[in-house]
Amino acid sequence: MYKQQAIVFASLETFQVDLSFKRVARGFHGLIFAFYHEQHGKLFTLARMYINYKRRRMYQRCFKILFKHVS
Repeated sequence: MYKQQAIVFASLETFQVDLSFKRVARGFHGLIFAFYHEQHGKLFTLARMYINYKRRRMYQRCFKILFKHVS
């Protein structure tokens, strides 16, 4: 994550997580963290993770990793 992305992420009151798990390749799925910018009318991706394991523990790890990079 770039420093500017972390600054934007830390300043948000809310963000969205796309759990639709679009298959990327060979069993990997994308997990997307994004926010909707009302002035631009667009959804901006802040972070993207690729995982190959669909369990609650994996989601927890993804959030821990992301928040570690943001802080």
